[in-house]
Amino acid sequence: MARYVPRQRAPRTGSRLAAVLVPILIDERVGANAQVLFLVRPMTLTAHSGQVAFPGGRIDPGDADPVAAALREAEEELGIPRELPEVIGQLDQLDTHTGFHITPVVAILRVPLAITPSPIEVASHFQVPLGVLADPREHRTMRGLRQPKGAIAGSEMRLHFWVNAPQTIWGATGYMLSNLLSALG
Repeated sequence: MARYVPRQRAPRTGSRLAAVLVPILIDERVGANAQVLFLVRPMTLTAHSGQVAFPGGRIDPGDADPVAAALREAEEELGIPRELPEVIGQLDQLDTHTGFHITPVVAILRVPLAITPSPIEVASHFQVPLGVLADPREHRTMRGLRQPKGAIAGSEMRLHFWVNAPQTIWGATGYMLSNLLSALG
């Protein structure tokens, strides 16, 4: 990630600033078997219910920056103490069709790791080996045109899918995962 320079974008007018933690789990007991940690939002939420996501949310006024927000959200949602993740960089910022301007923050977490999900914000969590996610046979891309309320109406967009994970990874999370894999080479 050291050579990767993320694209910084100005938020669209009216966008809500958000940050997510993209957690890469490393278990030094078993070598280089890195895994990416995902969570599933509960069906009881009014927004993003049932979706696979990274821990994250809005940047609060008390957050120093997107990194602080991502670490706070990971602590609130998964019980991961803020001092544990080793932040290694950021990915391209993105604007979602739901009005968020997201800064993805990539961090290494050493396992074993105690995860204590908040039942209000997390229905379940799972991890997928990085090697499986990087396998081109596991990744699908769909192209289409943005709808009028999108970033640039009529411009081409790509949706990324991983359907052989415990739950389908797609949408903004799929975009960030695709960006992570590109950044890691």
